[in-house]
Amino acid sequence: MKKLIAVCMAAVLAAPLFAQEEPVPESGPAHAPRIVCDQPTFEFGERDNSETVEHTFVIKNEGDLSLEISNIRAACGCTVANITSKLIAPGETADLTARLSLRGRSGRQRKSITVTSNDPVTPHLTLFLDGTAMIGIEAVPPRLFYGQITPAAVVEQCVEVRGGSVPFKIIAVESDSPKIATRMEVLEDGRKYRVCAATVPPLDQGQLRSTVTVRTDSEKIPVVNIPVAASVIGGIAVAPREISVPSSGDQPVTRFVVLRPSTAEEFQVKEVVVPDPSIEVAVVPMPTGFRIQLSNIRPGAEWADKKIVIHTTSEEMASIDIPFRVNP
Repeated sequence: MKKLIAVCMAAVLAAPLFAQEEPVPESGPAHAPRIVCDQPTFEFGERDNSETVEHTFVIKNEGDLSLEISNIRAACGCTVANITSKLIAPGETADLTARLSLRGRSGRQRKSITVTSNDPVTPHLTLFLDGTAMIGIEAVPPRLFYGQITPAAVVEQCVEVRGGSVPFKIIAVESDSPKIATRMEVLEDGRKYRVCAATVPPLDQGQLRSTVTVRTDSEKIPVVNIPVAASVIGGIAVAPREISVPSSGDQPVTRFVVLRPSTAEEFQVKEVVVPDPSIEVAVVPMPTGFRIQLSNIRPGAEWADKKIVIHTTSEEMASIDIPFRVNP
């Protein structure tokens, strides 16, 4: 009997020790939202770099309180993301649409989108667009800039128009400006071509801008545009480049044209030819250049197709035309 009592007392004393060794189950918040996306990574495979990748991620709330989306941030500025609702009830879903422009990109692309919510366990959910941008047809360099050139300058620059995995042919090369002439050479038939653009003088002073359009037989990339730009500066800087005249009014107006040397060249004004003898002309020397005063210009629409012509001693700019512009 004494042995039985001793065994029972030992078991009672040992019970708390065994109870302390049992694992304590982990527990999160009793009630909370829970953000879930079954497919957080979209593999878009190999795509042409002229395309835009678009995919819709399904965001679900598997918690028992409303899920609030406070922010959606794309790691790359070329990725745009929109969501159908920023407040998702328990058990409900929302569609998050992401777009990634592959234009100008090549190689592996892995772009992330971070969704911030009030989920206490996963406050930041990261989604991915993952794939490879394949080069279609591109111009290298993508644009041409001639820098500062004179009105009489003939300057030519070239680009290489290259293809990716699919062969192509150039069927036409065009310029939208008569001041830019184009030509094309075959470097590797179906793969690589040289496209050149040259200035056609005389050039007007100021900014010369044009677009060279390369047309191909590719269905995906039928056109490649190459911007062309230059800053045309002559031996003489002219301001303004046109004479503004009102279309109506009783009082004659006076206008001024200023000529300055833009290089080290010295020049003189030989003559100013006006379209109407009633316009009074005065050529006034300045410390650098000349100021031409045109007085007694009557308002009227008849000036729209007229101009003044300034003759100078400059070989580069012996004749300068300045048209009239009629303001309504």
